[in-house]
Amino acid sequence: MGQPQRAFDTLAYLNQLKGAGFSEKQATAQTEALFAILDDRLLTEKDMRDIESNLKQDMHDREMRLNTNMHDMESRLKQDMHDMKEDLKQDMHDMEVGLKQDMHDMEIRLTYDIKQLDSNIKEVETKLSQVEVRLGAEIKDVETRLSSDIQKLDIKITHVEDKLSAEIKDVETRLSHDIKTTKHDIIIALSRLMVVLFTAFSGINFGLIKFMH
Repeated sequence: MGQPQRAFDTLAYLNQLKGAGFSEKQATAQTEALFAILDDRLLTEKDMRDIESNLKQDMHDREMRLNTNMHDMESRLKQDMHDMKEDLKQDMHDMEVGLKQDMHDMEIRLTYDIKQLDSNIKEVETKLSQVEVRLGAEIKDVETRLSSDIQKLDIKITHVEDKLSAEIKDVETRLSHDIKTTKHDIIIALSRLMVVLFTAFSGINFGLIKFMH
């Protein structure tokens, strides 16, 4: 016959279960169940050893499952990290390829734009050259017309100068003639005046002589 069961330490048992990986709820339920069994009947030491053995086996099984789960989780995490790393490499590769393609396309567009700009510049230079030639021709034409107009003006000025010179000479000739004519008329008038004066003076002298006799 077995010996009486020692007092059951529920708190120690509860802590032991929690330490083995049981949750608070599981450890409490297990402790209460065991306490109820112990409270219903007296257990022999063999029963206790069986229960303890079962609990140890259960705890061992749980620990093994926990280790397996942790190993599986670690493996999945490693696989996820590997997949993420590979995805990141692929994304970086795709981004690099995309950037290279974008840069290539941009280079092509810039090359085209530069060629188009060069073509536009050459076209503008050609037009400017044509304008310069046309302006040069127009300037020469204007210079020719101005030269012709100046020559014509010089001829007109020379003609006017000759005409004025002729008119001045004619005026001078007429003035010279008029002066000579006036001098002649003055001389005649003076001669007549002198004759009149002489006649008058002679008459006066004759009258005096006659008066004196």
